[in-house]
Amino acid sequence: MIRNIFQVFLYELQRNIRRKGYIFTTFLIPALLFAGILFFNLIATEDNNSEPVVDPNDIVSQFEEINIAGVVDLANIIDQVPESLAERMLKLPDVETARSALESGTIDIFYVIQPNYLET
Repeated sequence: MIRNIFQVFLYELQRNIRRKGYIFTTFLIPALLFAGILFFNLIATEDNNSEPVVDPNDIVSQFEEINIAGVVDLANIIDQVPESLAERMLKLPDVETARSALESGTIDIFYVIQPNYLET
């Protein structure tokens, strides 16, 4: 049985290997697909070389450049800044003050806690 299958396989291979359609579908289509995947992969990695990739799970690296952060607490959740964060966090009364502090370089970033924060 296996011998017959092998004979049929060889017969079909010898008969079809000379046909252009067989060569095209067996070798050229997979080669074109591989070339297309490789081409688009090269284009995608070329665009990403301009910016360093930051792992979103690495929270520490996202905040390394922040020395002093401002907080505008419109919900009155934070009474005072904890002593452990006093050197790195500054409580600001409103958004305009926070923007001017950001523009002057007093703070590196500011966060706004909206009035309805506890309700959402």
